[in-house]
Amino acid sequence: MGARTSDERTDRGVARRRRLLLLAALFVLALVVRLAAIAEAADSPYHRHLVLDAATYQRIAVRGDPREPFWQPPLYPWFLRGVYRVAGGPSPVTARVVQAFLGALAAVLAVLLAARFTSRRWALVAGLAVALWGPLVYFDGEILPASLATFLLLLLVLVVTGPQRWGRLPAAVPPLVAGLLLGVGGVLLPSLALPGGLLLLWGWRAHGWRWALVFGVAAWLPILPVAARNARFDEGRVLVSWNGGVNFYIGNHRDYPETVGIRPGIRWGHLVEQPRCRGGARTRADEDAWFWRAGLREIAAAPAAWLGHLAEKVGETWNRREIGRNREIYDSRGESLVLRVLLQPWGWPFLLLAALVPAALSALLRERKVPWGVLLPAVGVLLVSLVFFPTARYRAPALPLLLVIAAAGLPRLRPRDAAAGVLGLALAFAPVGIPRIPRSETFYEIGVDLSQDGHPGQALPFFERAEEEEPGNADVLLAHGLALLETGREEEGRRLLERAAKIEPRADIAWQALGVYWRRHGNVVEARRCLERAVRADPCNRRAHALLADLYLDLGRLEDARRELARARAVHPRPDGTVLRVSRRLEALLRRIEARPPGERPRTGADSP
Repeated sequence: MGARTSDERTDRGVARRRRLLLLAALFVLALVVRLAAIAEAADSPYHRHLVLDAATYQRIAVRGDPREPFWQPPLYPWFLRGVYRVAGGPSPVTARVVQAFLGALAAVLAVLLAARFTSRRWALVAGLAVALWGPLVYFDGEILPASLATFLLLLLVLVVTGPQRWGRLPAAVPPLVAGLLLGVGGVLLPSLALPGGLLLLWGWRAHGWRWALVFGVAAWLPILPVAARNARFDEGRVLVSWNGGVNFYIGNHRDYPETVGIRPGIRWGHLVEQPRCRGGARTRADEDAWFWRAGLREIAAAPAAWLGHLAEKVGETWNRREIGRNREIYDSRGESLVLRVLLQPWGWPFLLLAALVPAALSALLRERKVPWGVLLPAVGVLLVSLVFFPTARYRAPALPLLLVIAAAGLPRLRPRDAAAGVLGLALAFAPVGIPRIPRSETFYEIGVDLSQDGHPGQALPFFERAEEEEPGNADVLLAHGLALLETGREEEGRRLLERAAKIEPRADIAWQALGVYWRRHGNVVEARRCLERAVRADPCNRRAHALLADLYLDLGRLEDARRELARARAVHPRPDGTVLRVSRRLEALLRRIEARPPGERPRTGADSP
């Protein structure tokens, strides 16, 4: 009997070592794949120069937090800042390597999670799928929060669905840890509140109300300090960030999906000014709230159209295409052989998941074996795309959970489950209305970010490349023209600005820059015409109002100058250097006029010179 017990212990030890070796091999495979993709793309312009959200996160990480409520959730810039401190300086490559480790760990976590609902062999299949899943490999190499969010959500689900007694620790510890993970995830991506809320409801039923109470209270603990910090800089209530409203607005507008296709540039600038210009918003919380209300008004004004767009979004959320937001994801295939294999424009790998998950769910429902603690947060992640708009990085955190569900259901498949798989596959072929992001935009955005960082000369080749690929793009011509002006090539810059204004008459920044150019060259008439066009193109451009007021002061038109300055101040109460400078000039001029005898005071009317 003793010998048999000893042999059993030996067999269990061998089996445990074998499982650990398999997990280690899986981790190494996932890590090597991700590091290879990062290394292959290291010399691409997109990886050497961060754009859009990645550039914003990078600036905050390097320069420090803004002196106002956070526009985007702050945890990811803090994560980057911590990586950079350890690395000894700003290094996006190091951040990508850290994310590659997290992605490799996610493959291991997927095995541990799946093993609770299926055999070890199928659990290993789920982990292998996570290790080689093209979109997950891609996002682990992006300076975006999708990688960290995927890891955190997987860890959260692993805690919530696991044993709720941790040795001799108090019973409140597991829900406390789970709640803290959710709260940290909320500071990373507030939209994780949706899957978190569904997990709370499931936990209430599975573990009781005390568990749910501890979980819910703990989730607020990481969020409240961020909300308190935001309150120090602005009136109103911004819990984490104030970018949710505009995303809700563009995703639920009656002109969807055109509104989602608005990219940073002239139209985006006009869009984000609406709360101040049309709604009288005075704080960041007001701006965010204005967009939420405007989005709800859009739904109420055209409910039938909204329901149609909602149906579109269902198809786009469960689509074979990976919908880009920072750039067209499939462009990465030209930078990496790994991604060329793992990520196919015709729909690989999501088509596989689109068929397998519904079939697996059909089998699990039939046998009443649905892992609700895994399914509900996955559904919550997908619901984010319906509340806002579909994009691959919103969908990414759900992918490991969906793969776990597939692994749990595949061993139970029967012929009758094929119908569900066919329906899921058919939905994945639904047409996508969100336009693809042209390659020219990546070059344009690189140029814009270089210019914003004070390197207009380095930006010029990227603007030239963007203009070659899309010659009639007013945003490209505008940014290129401004960079040329900054580098002293004024005539070339003026010609591009004039082309931009001709293509897009609402390009207020082009008119404003032309007004400054003509004023600097002594052509007051042309300067006035251009600045007046600028304020007509965008009444919310307070700097253009201030520059026009400055020109009116040159012309002795003090009442007109007062009017334009009043309009500039009415747009937004926040300080602006140009508005402040012109205001001081007007005040000084008025003091000098008041000091003169009444008979020597000039006229201050609005008549032209």
